[in-house]
Amino acid sequence: MARGVPAIAYHQLFERHLFEWSPGNLLVEPLMTDTRSVKLRAVELGDLTFTRRCRNDPAIHLPALGRRFPITEVGEEAWFRALGQGSPPSEVTYIVVDCDHEVPVGLTTLRDIDWINRTARFGLWIAPEAQGRGVGTAATAQTVDVAFGRLNLRKLALDVLASNDRAIAMYRGLGFIEEGRFADEVYSDGAYHDVVRMALTGAQWKPFQISNGEG
Repeated sequence: MARGVPAIAYHQLFERHLFEWSPGNLLVEPLMTDTRSVKLRAVELGDLTFTRRCRNDPAIHLPALGRRFPITEVGEEAWFRALGQGSPPSEVTYIVVDCDHEVPVGLTTLRDIDWINRTARFGLWIAPEAQGRGVGTAATAQTVDVAFGRLNLRKLALDVLASNDRAIAMYRGLGFIEEGRFADEVYSDGAYHDVVRMALTGAQWKPFQISNGEG
């Protein structure tokens, strides 16, 4: 369990606020998601085989608006060496670990951190074999808590494909709201797609914690 993350409170939060996605019906039955099933840690050199495999997988990098070109071993190591550079750094990246098996299952990032305006861009991807069981929701909640708690940021923003109903429903369940839409912003599978900008402030996040006895 990541230090400083109130697991019990989050467990209650998801029971009350998140909903399972299904085609044509975004908000249906309550979804039980326990953040104690995953934890966040720093990216290590031994993770690079996993991260490169996932970042080269179109099923991951296309929905996540990631890079479209193949990533080599040298390129992946260069990415790793650049993590955490700067004083203070403009990006904070975590590996998402399955607590039951102690294996990496995804990655979250806070990038373009502006330490004056206290803003950042949030990013997430989860390995295909770990999807569909609340891992993304748990990892997002833990990263948001780090952003507004440990890092004292004020606002997080993210971009998501307008057609990615499942991700949008998850973010809405965590309090993110839509701030805008970019028409025909991304080219994929022979067509251009809209991108939705969503954001969450620390003030919007705090009531989730207060409702579960936090703060």
